[in-house]
Amino acid sequence: MDRYITIKLIRSELIYDINLSAYAVGETIRGEDDDRSLVMDICDDGKADKTTQTLNKAWGELLNDMTGYTKIETDEDMDVDNTFVSPEEYTARLCVPDSFSKLNVEAVKNAMHAYLVNEALAGWFAVTKKDEVAYYENKALMELAKVKRFLNVRVKPVRIKMYPF
Repeated sequence: MDRYITIKLIRSELIYDINLSAYAVGETIRGEDDDRSLVMDICDDGKADKTTQTLNKAWGELLNDMTGYTKIETDEDMDVDNTFVSPEEYTARLCVPDSFSKLNVEAVKNAMHAYLVNEALAGWFAVTKKDEVAYYENKALMELAKVKRFLNVRVKPVRIKMYPF
């Protein structure tokens, strides 16, 4: 028997974490204040739209990687366009076994959050601080692996008796 869980990631919380990390990286830059400011200003003015575009792309990739678990209803018409969307929250409905633990739900949520934050930072640093890109891309891949691992933790290991009779 399966059950459904819903995971909501609030965009403002993601932006807050992205901002904190970018600020910390900017603080480590020695030299020109303009260079520091460029790295730190990830969520200011129109730059927040770039961050949102990266979040939207990463969210789509994350859902695609979890295709076996996602239950997203579709309408008959599947028309799409490239209109900029700035959602307030990212929501995934996942189908998991009844034995799925609440702790695993939290772990999946946290890993999904970290994946999106690291993807957004990698996208931003690709423009502003190229020496940080590989680090954040690697962290994002590690978080994606955690999401998959936590989703695959289903039940206790089955012990086979030595003498079945």
